[in-house]
Amino acid sequence: MRVLMISYVMPHRMTTGAEVCTQNYIDAIINVGHELDLVAYTRVGDRSLPPAYCHSAGEWHIETDLAGPLAYLWLGRAYLTGSAYVTTKFQSQRFVRAVRQVASRTRYDCTIIDHTQLGWFLDYDFLPRPLIFSAHNVESRLYADQAVDTKRNNVVKRSVLARDARLLERLEAKFLRECRQTWVLTRTEKETFAAVAPDSLDRIHVFDLPGKALAGSPGQRQVDLDVGILGGWLWDVNRRGLEWFMSQVVPLLPASFRIHIAGNGAKAVPNPYPNVVYEGFVESAVEFLRRCRVVVVPTVSGAGVQIKTIEGISAGVPMVITPIGLRGISEIPHYVSIAETAEEMARLIRERVSSPMAPDFEAGASWASSRWSAFTKSVQGALSAIQSPGHSA
Repeated sequence: MRVLMISYVMPHRMTTGAEVCTQNYIDAIINVGHELDLVAYTRVGDRSLPPAYCHSAGEWHIETDLAGPLAYLWLGRAYLTGSAYVTTKFQSQRFVRAVRQVASRTRYDCTIIDHTQLGWFLDYDFLPRPLIFSAHNVESRLYADQAVDTKRNNVVKRSVLARDARLLERLEAKFLRECRQTWVLTRTEKETFAAVAPDSLDRIHVFDLPGKALAGSPGQRQVDLDVGILGGWLWDVNRRGLEWFMSQVVPLLPASFRIHIAGNGAKAVPNPYPNVVYEGFVESAVEFLRRCRVVVVPTVSGAGVQIKTIEGISAGVPMVITPIGLRGISEIPHYVSIAETAEEMARLIRERVSSPMAPDFEAGASWASSRWSAFTKSVQGALSAIQSPGHSA
C-alpha cells in the first residue's frame, strides 16, 4: 500500500508532542510494510536532514509566538476569507504546489490529512482518495475552552478564539463526512466526534499513542534533580499547567528542592524561585527524566493524549500527575501517583523526595513495548480496512 501524508511540519526531530504523534503514525505505517511519502513545511531555522520519504513545502513559522508580524497578516487574511486563524496560518500556494507535485508522481492508495489545521486541503480534488483524517485533538473544543478563559486571555484574544472554535467545529464535521476514516487518540474524542456525525461512529478509530522510543535501563543513573518537568511550553494550553505549578505548587515545596523544567517556551512564565531552573530544550527526554527523583506532570487543561505522560511512564521513574494529565491512559503503573489539588501534589512530591521510591525501569520498558505493539497492530488494522474491497471503515 502506498500512503500520502500531509502535515504542517516535518516531525522527524520530535521536538513537540504533535511531532511525536505524527512520527508514531509514520513509523507504524512503514514498519508494517507500507510505503509512505510525507509533504510538510520545514520549521524556520531547522537545518536537520529529514528522512528520504519527506518532501518539504519550504520554511514556515509554525508557532504563532515566534511568527512576529506574520501573525497579524494571517489574522487579517482569516477575517477577509471567513476562515479560522489556525487554518489560515498554514495555507499557502507553495504548500499546494508541493503536495500536487508529489501526488502526481505515483499512484497512492490513500491520503492522510494530519491535523485539523490542514482541513482546507479537503477542497482540492487532486488528493488521492480515500482520505483519512488524523485528529490530534478535538480542536474546536480546545479553542472554545480557551475562549472563556478570562484570566489568561484578553477580550480581543477570546473573540478570536471563539470565532476559531465555531469555524473549526464546522471543519471537523466536514472531515467526518468526507473522510473514509478518522483517527483519534482517546475514547472521549471518539464520542465527541460521533456526537457531531453519528453515522461516522464505525469509521472513527482510537489509537493508544506510544510516544518516543526510550532506551533500556541505564548502566549508571545520575540522580541530581529532586523534581523534573518536561513539556512544550510555547502552546498556551501546556503553559497553563506550568503557570499553575509555579504559582500554586512551588510555594508549598521546600526551597532546598532542586526543580528543573525542560522544554522550549518556559521563560514566558515568571520564575522568582532560585531553586527552579528552566533548562530549555533537552536532546534526550529519557536522560532528563531519569535524573529526577520524581517527575511531575502539572496538566490543568487540554485534550488528546499527553506525550510527556507517556514518556514519563515509559522512563520508569516515580511520577506525580493530575487526573487530566492521564487522559487517554488506561493502564497506570504502580509508580504513578495522582494529585487532585496543588496541596496534594506538593505533599506527594515531598514524600517522593524525602523517601525516594526506586525507579522501575523494567516495568516502564514493558509498558512502553506493549503500547507500541498495540499501536502498530491498530494502525495495520485500520489500513487493512481501507484496502478491503467494499469495506466502509
